[in-house]
Amino acid sequence: MKNTLPFSLYFFSFFLILTFFISTNCYSVVNVYPSPGVLSGVSHLVQSSNYTVTVNGLNSFVYETDNYWIGADGLGSKRRVSTKAAFTNFESDQVTENITVTCNYAIKSVTIRPKSDSVKYTISGKTISFAMKAGLQLSIEVNDRTRPLFIFSNPIETPEVSAKHYFGPGVHFIGNKYPIMSNEHVYIAGGAVVEGTFNMLGSNIQIAGRGILTSGHLSRETHWVPDHTLSPLTDTVGKNQTLSGITIVNSPGWIHNGYGKYDSYTNMKFISWVGNTDLPHLNGNSTMTHCFGFTNDDILISNMGNDNTYSDCVIWSGPWGRPIVTLSDNSHNSCSWNNIDIIGNESVEGSKGKYIAFIEGSASEKSYFTFKDIRIESPVSQGLIGMTGVKSITNIVFENINMEQFPTVAGIISNDVPGGVIDNLTFKGCKVAGVNTKCLSELNILPSGTIGTITFDNSAYLTSNQEVVFPDKSVLELNRANKRLNISLENDELKEVTVFDGNGHLIITQNSTTINLSTWGNGLYFVRIIGSKKIYSEKFMY
Repeated sequence: MKNTLPFSLYFFSFFLILTFFISTNCYSVVNVYPSPGVLSGVSHLVQSSNYTVTVNGLNSFVYETDNYWIGADGLGSKRRVSTKAAFTNFESDQVTENITVTCNYAIKSVTIRPKSDSVKYTISGKTISFAMKAGLQLSIEVNDRTRPLFIFSNPIETPEVSAKHYFGPGVHFIGNKYPIMSNEHVYIAGGAVVEGTFNMLGSNIQIAGRGILTSGHLSRETHWVPDHTLSPLTDTVGKNQTLSGITIVNSPGWIHNGYGKYDSYTNMKFISWVGNTDLPHLNGNSTMTHCFGFTNDDILISNMGNDNTYSDCVIWSGPWGRPIVTLSDNSHNSCSWNNIDIIGNESVEGSKGKYIAFIEGSASEKSYFTFKDIRIESPVSQGLIGMTGVKSITNIVFENINMEQFPTVAGIISNDVPGGVIDNLTFKGCKVAGVNTKCLSELNILPSGTIGTITFDNSAYLTSNQEVVFPDKSVLELNRANKRLNISLENDELKEVTVFDGNGHLIITQNSTTINLSTWGNGLYFVRIIGSKKIYSEKFMY
C-alpha cells in the first residue's frame, strides 16, 4: 500500500524549513564605527565627556566640538547659544534601533527634535532610552539647548577602499588645499577624522563615506577672510560633483566655496560655529537631499541658476543667517524646498537674518518657487517671509507651512523696486500654533507697495494692500479693574479674534467682542481681528 501524508503536514514541514532558512541566512546589520584613536592633535574636536550612546547595546563613539568663536567684534556678538555640540553616527538596515543616551549630569527635561518624528522616550536615572527609526537625524536636548547631542542613522554602505583618496579609521592631517582632480573619488571611512581642506580641481569628483572632515585649525578672521579658498571644500572650476554621507565640522567660513552646476549633496551633516558658515550654495540643476545643518549663517541657499531642489533636511540656523534664502542679483526660477524641519533659529533683530525664508537680489527675477511641508519649531523669533529689493517675484507657493507658534517678528512682502512686480503668491494649508491661517496678518506678514493676486487655500481675497489695518485709533479697550478686553469696530462686524502671547503661543480664538483676562499673566499680547470688511492687527500690554 502507498503511504501518504496529509497535505497539512507537508505544508507545516515546508513552513519549518522556510523559517529555518530565513533565520539562518537573513539577518539584520547594525554597524557602529571604531574610535579614531588619539584626537589630542585635532583642533576643537574631542571624545564627548557629556554623553555615552549605545545602539542595540553597541557603544557608538561620540564626538564633541566646542563653541570656540568669540564673535566678529571679539566681544561675543552673534555667537550661538550652544556652548558645545556632540554627535555620533551609525548605520543599519533595520527599521528601528534601540538607543540609550547616558548623561554625566542630572536630567531635568528632554526634548527630541524634529518634533515631527514623534520620538517617545523614557528616563531612568541619567539614561534616556528610545526607539529610533532608520534614517532619522535627531537632536537630543537635555535640560536646555546649550549642549545638544546629534544622532545620525545611516543606511548600510560598503567602504570604497579602492578610492583614489581613501582615508581609513584614524586621524589624518592632510594640510590645506589637498588636491583632488577630475573624476577622482575620495572616501572617508567611519572612524576616520581628516583635518584639512580639499581643493577640487576638476569635475565629476565624488566624496563619500561616514567619517569626518574638520577645519577647526583655521581661523575665520586670520585665514578664511583673506583667502576664501581655505574653505573645507573649494571648487571654482568644476561641476557635477557628488558628495554624500560625511560630516563636515568646524568650517572657518563658507563650507563649499564653489559655483558649479549639476552638484548633489546627500546625507551630509554640517556642524560649525563661526560666522559665514553657509551650507553649500546650489547654482543650477543641483540637489541637496536628507542633509543636516547646524551652522552660523545661511543654510538652504539657492544662489543662481534654475531647478535647484532641497528636500528632507533638518536645520538649526545661527544668529548670522537665515534657514532658507535665495541670493545673488541673477534671475533664477523653478526652485523648491520640500519637507524641511527647522528645529532652531537664532536670528538677530534688525538684520536680514530675521526672516525664515528670504528672497533677495536687486534687479533680478525670481519665479516658480515652491516652499512645501516646512515645519518651524518654537521659539519662532523670525518673520516667515522677507521679500524685498527684487525686480520681479511671481508664482511663489507656500504649502503646508506649520509654525509651532506665532512669529514675534513680522515678515515683509515689499514691492520697493521702481517698476517692480510681486504677483501670484499662493498660500495653502498654512498653520500657526495649529490654527489655519486665512490672510497675511495671521502669519504676521506686513505688505507694502503694489502687490498683485494673493490666494489663500484656493480662495482669492483682498489684495495685501487692503487686507490688514493697523488703526491709528485702537479698536481695543483694556479694562484692568474688571480684567476684560473689549473690542469695538466702527462700521464693521467682528468675525473672529485670535490672541497670541509675547512668545507667539496661541492663547485664545473666539468670535466675541469681550475677552476675559482673569486667568492671564502679565506681559505682551498680539491680537488679530477679522472683520467682515477689514482685518486688524494690534498688540497690548497687560
